[in-house]
Amino acid sequence: MLKPQNSQAHPLTGVSSVSLQQGAYMKDYVYNYEFSTQWKQAIFTGAWIVDPKLQDLIKNLFKEKIGNLLPEIKDHHMTCHFRPTYDQFIGLVYGQYAKLHMIGLAGDDKAQAILVQTELETKNVHPHITIAVNKTAPKYSNELIATGPVFYLPKPIILEAKIGYYTGREIVYEPLSNGFTTQVSER
Repeated sequence: MLKPQNSQAHPLTGVSSVSLQQGAYMKDYVYNYEFSTQWKQAIFTGAWIVDPKLQDLIKNLFKEKIGNLLPEIKDHHMTCHFRPTYDQFIGLVYGQYAKLHMIGLAGDDKAQAILVQTELETKNVHPHITIAVNKTAPKYSNELIATGPVFYLPKPIILEAKIGYYTGREIVYEPLSNGFTTQVSER
């Protein structure tokens, strides 16, 4: 009979991974039911500018440097992962704030976006926040920034963005919960 050995707890989930003797290995068991339920609801993960003052700052800077905003104002977020993998989903700390460094602005008659630098993992070659669109999908901002022109700011502006995920109905910022509680006692 094979006996578990080398059991280690995953730092986020607390679930043990188990390797088996005699060369038979079980995949690290960090897949947690509660997390998987939340993960399956996520259409995309991202970082949202939730402070109305920062949203106004972005809009006003855009009006000053690029021109009037297009008619369809978006929800001021940077997408980390569209249809994230389980590992991508649990790799973010929901409800926490991340710094996004606004370094440029781009706009044409289809979309307007800001170019950002971030330490958050994102699949976009040019991390950005779509500000507004005109009868076009927000993903067009990727092409807009790639082809330019981009108005680069003389000095980056730091934006605080709240990490969350979008379910198709709502943005969720609550930290992941595995349904377990841990009691720590001092000796």
